[in-house]
Order: sequence, then C-alpha cells, then structure tokens
Amino acid sequence: MKSNKLLIFLIVIGFIALVSCKENAGLKFNHRLHVEENEMACEDCHQPQDGKMSLPDMDKCSECHDIDVDNPSKDCLLCHTPKSAENDYAVEQKESPKSYADVIFSHEFHEGIECSSCHKGIEKNENIEKVSRPKMPVCLECHNGDEAPKACDTCHKQIRQDIAPETHKGDWAQWHGKEATFDKKVCLYCHQKNMCQNCHQTEKPRDHLTFVWKNEDHGIEATHDRRKCAECHTAGYCSDCHRQKPPSHKRGDWMAYERNNGHAQAARRNFRSCKVCHETSECAKCHETIILRQP
Repeated sequence: MKSNKLLIFLIVIGFIALVSCKENAGLKFNHRLHVEENEMACEDCHQPQDGKMSLPDMDKCSECHDIDVDNPSKDCLLCHTPKSAENDYAVEQKESPKSYADVIFSHEFHEGIECSSCHKGIEKNENIEKVSRPKMPVCLECHNGDEAPKACDTCHKQIRQDIAPETHKGDWAQWHGKEATFDKKVCLYCHQKNMCQNCHQTEKPRDHLTFVWKNEDHGIEATHDRRKCAECHTAGYCSDCHRQKPPSHKRGDWMAYERNNGHAQAARRNFRSCKVCHETSECAKCHETIILRQP
C-alpha cells in the first residue's frame, strides 16, 4: 500500500514538473496561424544576427499587433502565459540543450536554404513548446559528402570519429546496448555496421561469464527469446554443446535406483530442460521395467 502511494506521489510530482517546463518560456505562439493562414515568411519575424536567428521582440510584434505596453489587458494572454503575466510579462529564452553544446552552426552560412528543410513541419506547428531543434539525420540529408562536407569538424568543436565522446566513458560498455535499441542509426555516424559483430562475436557479454549462466541461466533466457541467442550463435552451437553431458549429470546419484535421485529432481524442477536433448519416450523405456526403492 505504501509503495502504491509513493508511486502516485512521484507521478504527480513528475507531471507538475513537466507542466512547469512547458510554460518555462512564458510565450504561446502558433506558427501555423502566421505562416499558413496569414502567409507570413520566416524573415518577417526572424533575422540573421551573429550566426543565429534573432527572436522577435515586442517592437517586432507590434508591427502587426496593437500592443499597449503601459496598459496590459487580458488580450496580452493571447501570446503570454499566465505565469509570464504574473512576472510583468517577462519572457525567458531557453538555453540550448547540452547535446548541442558541441555544435558549430551559422544561419548566415546557410542563407538561401528553406527554413522548413531543417525545421521540419515548423509551418504547421501550433505550440511553440513543441518546437525542437533539428536532429543529426536532418543535417546529413545535405552533409552527405557530396552536397556538403561530412567530416565531423565541419559541424562539431570536439567530437571526432576517432575520439570517443564524453557519454562513452565510465560504464558505457555495459549500457551502450540499451542506447542502441533507441536508434541504431545514431551509432552508424561513427561506427561501421560490422563493428557490432566483430566485438560481440569475440567478447562474451558480462552475464555470460558466470558459472550459473553456463549451467542454468542461459537455458532460461533461450526459452524466452531464442532469436536473441541467434545474434551471435548458430543453431549448431547449441547442439554441439548439448551433446556433452552437463555437470549436473555427473552426480553420483544421478541415475540411482531411488525415487529422489538426481535426474528425477531435475525433471520435477524443469522438465522442459530435459527435452532439449531427450525424447519423452526415453523416460518410458526405463520406467517400464525399473521398480524404484521406496524411501
């Protein structure tokens, strides 16, 4: 009961934090209303300035909107959030995400390229909080080595193909697989497709290094998803290994004439594991003729 209350509390706190982040800028803006319905161009509000695109200030907005700075009214909430209104209509410009700190980019250098080529769908955006910066796949549409340079130092200050980024330090080797499941294309920016196989076929994963893995855990994992095993192992790999008797079969009482002998305990615990090598009929061949000693 306590754990459920804690979970609900954390969800509520997370939701409040999320809502707070959504209104952090203090503005409400509808690009679709301006671009599609009023046929405005991006340059009407944004201008190149020191390599960046300037954000429109109140003077720029007042070219179209009737704004009375000295006498704010409820009409101000058309563009400002209630939180901004409480703070004398202050607007905070969000900082660039940390993942973009290494990026070199100049809007002036890209002059002549349609804004929507990089800012996909911006003309249909109705919520400024959902506007996101271009991801690297968008950049690579042009930076493919033909239309524009593809070298790392073209757009990055420090990241290079032969130097691991900060995120790859520490226990990265242990967790990189989970990151790769989100988007494998990101890995291919620096790594060749065969790098995964080259490493995973020569180095065992951490969980494969234990004695328990060899004798018990690998069989359980294989029953859940055998396709995962096939990423490194061929079908013959299993049969080649299972032709050898496992350590459990070498117990002195494995085939003893007692009801509670070794192989009986193993079969009761997990009969499916027996069927990896044995047919069910094999049991009947012995048990039809053997009279077990009662304990």
